[in-house]
Amino acid sequence: LAVFSAPPQARAHGGLPVSQQILWQDQTMLVPTPYWGVFIGTDGGPWHWICEEAINTYQQRRFARGQDGTLYATDRIGLTVSRDGGCTWQAVASGIHTFQISALSGDPITARVWALATDGSADGSGTGLWRSDDAGNSWQLAYAMKGHYPIGLTVMPDGQTLAVTSSAAMTPIQQVLHVSRDGGLNFQSQTVAYQVNGKDIGSIVPLWLDPRAPEQIYVATRNLSPNVLLRVSPSTPPTEMMRVDTGIWDMTRDAARDQILVATSRGLWSAFGSTALQPAATLSSAQCLSIHGQARY
Repeated sequence: LAVFSAPPQARAHGGLPVSQQILWQDQTMLVPTPYWGVFIGTDGGPWHWICEEAINTYQQRRFARGQDGTLYATDRIGLTVSRDGGCTWQAVASGIHTFQISALSGDPITARVWALATDGSADGSGTGLWRSDDAGNSWQLAYAMKGHYPIGLTVMPDGQTLAVTSSAAMTPIQQVLHVSRDGGLNFQSQTVAYQVNGKDIGSIVPLWLDPRAPEQIYVATRNLSPNVLLRVSPSTPPTEMMRVDTGIWDMTRDAARDQILVATSRGLWSAFGSTALQPAATLSSAQCLSIHGQARY
């Protein structure tokens, strides 16, 4: 006799979990979600859950994983770190513990982790890009950004190319892209000026670099209607690649299929080869993207 019953409706922690990122540990996925915490498992299961209350009280936290297995989560101020696979968490006690962390990313090759921080003190001397090479025990300021409001950060798969975005604290406010191609030792900055429907763009976040054209960085606007995806290079004005009346969240390339994918709140957009990006009918909404082996997530 088989008995089937409907699963109980998810009510706690703000409703159904929504994936923010996909972090990998060999074949195991770590999937952070707002209001819930982290789900850990493999394609096909099983899965287990690290409840958010075990991490910290900041429900919009962002995560990163170092190649040594250390897990990092942003708090309202500072960071929380787990060095035992998520079993226990503790707040970072020095370096960036009094700063607001706007973005966080692990190096794809080493144990290094990067944190983009805003120093709210009077002089703001701690604002900038920080790094840790020892599981978050100590932090060094790699790139000072005094006079800027840091926004976004991405580290490319080569571990050498880093892209950071900020708003310069001047009148009028300018959007700035900072790029390092030597692992964060040196950065070059350029203003990103563009108008959408006759209005200057606001904040931008870096999404992706195409390894076939490494001088080009793809950035997306935030808090506009519509938002636009821009291709930015050092010597030419930004090129608009697409626009959509909702959020643009992630971007990657499936090299095996020669297909670019863009995740938006209106679903996936895609382009094969050098064709233009077009909406795909695959999903109604997409938040994050990952190519792992032959599979697309």
